[in-house]
Amino acid sequence: IVFGILIFLNAFVMAIQRQYQGDITAYTYLGYKDAMPAEETWVGAEDAFAVLEWFFGLIFTTEVVLKLVSMKKRFFTDTLWNVFDLVVVTIWLIDQAAHSALQVDPTLLRMARIVRLARLLRVMRWLQIIDPLILMVKAIKASVSVLVWSLLLLLLLVSVVAMAVSALLEPWIRDEANLRQDRIAVFESWGTFARAMETMCEITLANWGPPTKLLMNTVNQWWAFAVLAYKLTIGFAVVQVIISVFIQQTFKVASRDEEVLIKEKSAAAAAYATNLKSLFRFIDKSGDGFLSQEEFEEVLLDKRVKTWFSALEVEPGEVSTLFEMLDDGDGQISMEEFMQGVKALKGFAKGTDVLML
Repeated sequence: IVFGILIFLNAFVMAIQRQYQGDITAYTYLGYKDAMPAEETWVGAEDAFAVLEWFFGLIFTTEVVLKLVSMKKRFFTDTLWNVFDLVVVTIWLIDQAAHSALQVDPTLLRMARIVRLARLLRVMRWLQIIDPLILMVKAIKASVSVLVWSLLLLLLLVSVVAMAVSALLEPWIRDEANLRQDRIAVFESWGTFARAMETMCEITLANWGPPTKLLMNTVNQWWAFAVLAYKLTIGFAVVQVIISVFIQQTFKVASRDEEVLIKEKSAAAAAYATNLKSLFRFIDKSGDGFLSQEEFEEVLLDKRVKTWFSALEVEPGEVSTLFEMLDDGDGQISMEEFMQGVKALKGFAKGTDVLML
């Protein structure tokens, strides 16, 4: 848990540092109109980032070293995350050495700094221990094959249409009778396969208005109907079907995972116990933590309490005998006795007979 928190904090610091570097680029290299010198807006930031870089780096290095010493050969076979951590730490050490006095190829140095950002991927490792995110992480893992086939189908449809539109517009682009600026504008959107693919992806998945207006205002207004027909079929119907199948298959695979099933059962059991505690406190009118026979019989006349018991999968008829079975002779039952008894009555066993035995 501690290292998981440190990874999140490291990701937060790296995000702030990227903002700082962007401000330097805007003022120093671009002369951006609203930019201010980083020394004025980020006082002491350079030193702070350097200290934090060493702090997180040494902590993560220590973690890897301790794992290597304690796990030995299992370090490389237990999980691929260990190997990933070792690679990230090694790259960090190389980067820090290059900052000292060692002569390192600038290209390799830039690559090391880029790969160092892979440290952020360690966040995914710790997301798997957070209960609400377990299903999401499992779904992402299970969606790889479905995602690949969905993308292949979509790219196939988009590429075919892109090539067709590009071929149809080519004579118009080459026709010198048309205005040069219009021909250039159409060429920049449709003149080559790469340009046509980018434009078709924009029409399919993003804002389809600007590319459509370009064709309407320069080539022919009838292109609006062609683009609209494409948007309503492939851009809407086909894409929505792909998304629906993708989501359905993803959660279908993820829901079969044993870890997810265990977590769901544990969460359901915890919620059931919370409901039982709430019901007990509602029945316990005196608030002393015990139920007397008078309190129990009185609340059983309440329609809301009967519905509450039914919602907990316990028939009110069985509840009427629960007090007699749980009472040890002192005329009252505790919350723990109440919860154990109701749990025994829950489900198909309908545990009146079980409790009597």
